[in-house]
Amino acid sequence: MRFFKNIKTQVILLLYSVSGCTMITEQTANAAPAEIDFSRYPLIACQVVFSHGSFFGFLPPKKGDSFTLNLQQIKTLKKLEFDRQNSSYIPLSQPLRLDQSTTVSPSGFVNIRYVAEDRSGRKLYLDIQRYDTQKPVSSDVWIIHEDQIVQSAALLDCKFQPLP
Repeated sequence: MRFFKNIKTQVILLLYSVSGCTMITEQTANAAPAEIDFSRYPLIACQVVFSHGSFFGFLPPKKGDSFTLNLQQIKTLKKLEFDRQNSSYIPLSQPLRLDQSTTVSPSGFVNIRYVAEDRSGRKLYLDIQRYDTQKPVSSDVWIIHEDQIVQSAALLDCKFQPLP
């Protein structure tokens, strides 16, 4: 993690990585992750708050870039596209699959993690936090590229929206 210039960023990412891995509740520890129905609010409109690293050597997202994702299509994505004028994107070597979810009710969750992993073991995590189908709110979304250690990370500030 030597590429992170300040120690505060390193500590935040380390704590986030550790807490994200141990956030599974007792109810979901032995069961498959719970799928979430995003049909009422399937879009998240985001803005990049923080980004550092190369994300597989492609033009990474920059602070201020916009990002929109239709959560109903998440398992068919080939790349995560950001500001189309700058052509910034993160390629996905494999489709995203649901890796973990921590539900708080049938209609919501605290954390849901999707992962795309290639044959060499490199992983791209997409962590979405806080969602309730009855009253969706803003959410933090982390995109983390890991190859034995965290290589790149981006934090996005997002809002859930219904389809137009």
